[in-house]
Amino acid sequence: MAQFAAGVVVSSLAKTTISSYNKVTNEFFNWVGSLEPGLNLLPATPLHITMYMGVLFQRGLSPATIATKLSAIAFWHKLYSPVDPTDHFLVRRTLVGLRKERPQMDPRPPLTLNLLHLLCDGATVSDWAPFDVLLFQAMVTLSFHAFLRPGEMTESPNAILSENVHFSQNKLFIKMCSYKHSKGKQVTISVSATNSKFCPVATLARFLASRPSSKLLFCDKNGSPVTYSKYSKLFAQGVLRSGLSPYLKPHSARIGAATHAASLGHSEDAIKRMGRWVSGAVGRYLRLPVISL
Repeated sequence: MAQFAAGVVVSSLAKTTISSYNKVTNEFFNWVGSLEPGLNLLPATPLHITMYMGVLFQRGLSPATIATKLSAIAFWHKLYSPVDPTDHFLVRRTLVGLRKERPQMDPRPPLTLNLLHLLCDGATVSDWAPFDVLLFQAMVTLSFHAFLRPGEMTESPNAILSENVHFSQNKLFIKMCSYKHSKGKQVTISVSATNSKFCPVATLARFLASRPSSKLLFCDKNGSPVTYSKYSKLFAQGVLRSGLSPYLKPHSARIGAATHAASLGHSEDAIKRMGRWVSGAVGRYLRLPVISL
């Protein structure tokens, strides 16, 4: 009789919902089983639920997404167990805490220096045209080392002009005449050469040597401005080619620049100046290392 009733309840849900609930619950129980093999999984303990919430949060999932996953776990517990651990005080307060900790979760991870080099290497062995390889390597490398926004490299009112870029004594200088929140203020960014394979100064110089004459710093082979759509497409293809996380996006380079600077010991005020932030928004760009349980 109980099995019949459970079957009726399950049949009341859409097939896609049942499939989603099964997937979430199986992932959770597999995770618990990997921690404590042989443990009786049903019902789960509130402690395991909160630990799993922490893992999901560190993976970049928003509190709203975590709450949705809890609903799936709660459904099967309500159906087959006398206890619903997701309704425990500890679980409910943990979810409240996550919402306060990160009201609007940004799933984009930082592009680290190592990932940057992997991304550039991936472009080298791609089937792209040689010009596009140089273009992409120059854009993503400069974006990281100069804290550039994608809109400052692609076709937009804030795009960097070629006449405002100069080289001097193993350094690159970029005069920013217009950028987000600039309000008429101009700044000059300096980028030093490195000994790495994809030195930002050398990488940009290689691109400029093959680039046609153009008003904007970054352009296509025919001299037309690079659109955000093209850069985003190249970035996605490069990530796929390199076997990196699909959550990496063009803005991950700027996020990575801020995180890298923080790891080197720079203060938040210094990072704000480096990235031309005008508010405490820079705090959302600083990512802590993710520890998987």
